[in-house]
Amino acid sequence: MARITRKLLNNHWLSFSRPLTRIAWSGLLLAFGVFLGWMDVTVNAALSLFLFALSYLIVGLPVVLRALQHVRKGLIFDEYTLMTIATLGAIALGEYPEAVAVMLFYSIGEYFQDVAIQDSRASVKSLLELRPETARIEDENGETVRPLHRIRPDDTIILHPGERVPLDVRVLTGASSVDNSALTGEATPQAVEPGDEILAGSINNEGMLRLHVLRDEEHSAVSRIVQLVEEASARKAKTERFITRFARYYTPVVVFGALALATLPPLLLTDAAWSDWIYRALILLVISCPCALVISVPMGYYAGIGRASQIGILIKGAEVIDRIPTVRSIIFDKTGTLTRGQIEISRVRPETGFTSQQVLRYAKGVAQYSSHPVAQAVRRYHQGEDEDKSSAPKIHQEIPGQGILSEVEGDRIVLGNSKLMERENIRLHHPMASRTYVAFNGQLIGQIELNDRLRCEALPVLQQLRDEGIQRMAILSGDSEQATRTIADALDISDFRFGLMPDEKVRALQDLRQNQRIMYVGEGINDAPIIAAADVGVALGGLGSDAALEASDLVIMDDDLNRLVAARRLAKKTRHVIIQNITLALGLKAVFLTLGALGLAGLWSAIFADVGVTLLAVSNSLRLFRFRS
Repeated sequence: MARITRKLLNNHWLSFSRPLTRIAWSGLLLAFGVFLGWMDVTVNAALSLFLFALSYLIVGLPVVLRALQHVRKGLIFDEYTLMTIATLGAIALGEYPEAVAVMLFYSIGEYFQDVAIQDSRASVKSLLELRPETARIEDENGETVRPLHRIRPDDTIILHPGERVPLDVRVLTGASSVDNSALTGEATPQAVEPGDEILAGSINNEGMLRLHVLRDEEHSAVSRIVQLVEEASARKAKTERFITRFARYYTPVVVFGALALATLPPLLLTDAAWSDWIYRALILLVISCPCALVISVPMGYYAGIGRASQIGILIKGAEVIDRIPTVRSIIFDKTGTLTRGQIEISRVRPETGFTSQQVLRYAKGVAQYSSHPVAQAVRRYHQGEDEDKSSAPKIHQEIPGQGILSEVEGDRIVLGNSKLMERENIRLHHPMASRTYVAFNGQLIGQIELNDRLRCEALPVLQQLRDEGIQRMAILSGDSEQATRTIADALDISDFRFGLMPDEKVRALQDLRQNQRIMYVGEGINDAPIIAAADVGVALGGLGSDAALEASDLVIMDDDLNRLVAARRLAKKTRHVIIQNITLALGLKAVFLTLGALGLAGLWSAIFADVGVTLLAVSNSLRLFRFRS
């Protein structure tokens, strides 16, 4: 029996620690109590009164206890105090169903508001997953696996291909290319050789490296990013809920107004009865209950957030909806946000005497046997053209951080950067680090320019945002100057900054703020600190990292930049609906408060009016679900 009882108490629907469960049970008991009250039987009347009391305790006791706690702290005039006084007044008048109904409506409103402004950010622990828990240390015993917290600056780490760099290091021996996209946002792998520094969180693509540790775990790049996210999030003060701010003024006016209504007429008028005016004062308190307000305001937010989720936008709270329409500046990350985040061939420059088709054919002959990102770009670009029927290479050698050497049927083909060309004694007119070169039998035959392709929707979306009132746009990127400038020019953005690390992006945001609310749109680990620091941080959900998603205020789930325009329009529409709801609720409340003070409105008419306003506000809010961007 005890086991069955525990199982029932732990059941989802019987757990009274859940607000929705308390609301459901209280509503059920209230309805049953009203039904029994209609049956004019003494036993039923007693049972009905018991059900009313039980229902009131279930749904109202948390509010009463909170009111008492606030009174002890000196917070006498807030919505909890008003709800307590009003419902106790209704009970004193013998209007038990009304007392329970008022608390029930209030609890429903609180539940909707809590859902609407729930903070869905999780911890930034996913950032820490960028670092392995251990690393191979070179010491007198050879290679020893050691946890990161035991590794100190000046230790030597051995890193194999495919492994992630555990700490900030400098290359001692070996050459490779590393993927820094999680930290810098740059799509193209970075070649490294002895003397070059590598940040924690990067991935070693190719050769084995011996690394000199520069900073310990606490001071590594990833740890600094975690700290930046936490500090930026802490600087964002939570927006006070509307009803709490309103109650600071509304509650004292109502309470003192009711007190004056109960005492002044009997003292000043000879024929005024104390019982009559006390009754009117209690009616005034019941009418003044802010049930309609606590439903109408959060319900508008709730509908707006719900509609946003239906069209692929996750908005993390009502306060975000308030901020979006006030944004006048938008800052974009480049790689993966305005671009596709995948390097592609933008141009082929053949040397005199050769054609673009020849350059690509030889490049693909080498690239088809490599998994390097540049080789993958060559293969994608070459798709749809005649397949190369040449024999498999007799020699195929990948040189980490430089390129590929291949020998096919006696012909030597070289595909790589300027360092590899210099090593092969191939003369270049104007070597450029951003170019990939193709050589055939010791002669340069062409150059390949690589770029990150612009999203097709980027330009029209930015124009729509300008039409929506955005006055300034900028790009902050960890990529090179040329790559950033190309995208900025294509989008008619004059303000751009390049080569930025995460902490530099945050400082750049503060420089650009200029007393305006700023939205930042990005993805990736490198964007998490600035997303958290922005007034409205937007993360692209499909491509974005967990850290960026957790730090953001708004998530575009399908990575479509058109959702930015939809989010702004929906936020504006939601704000208009909420203002309409507030105007409706306060207007009718003022009318019935006046009628109650004059003795022309009773409890049931007041409750009916309050419920009517609530239903109108809910219906008005539900219009948001028909929103079309």
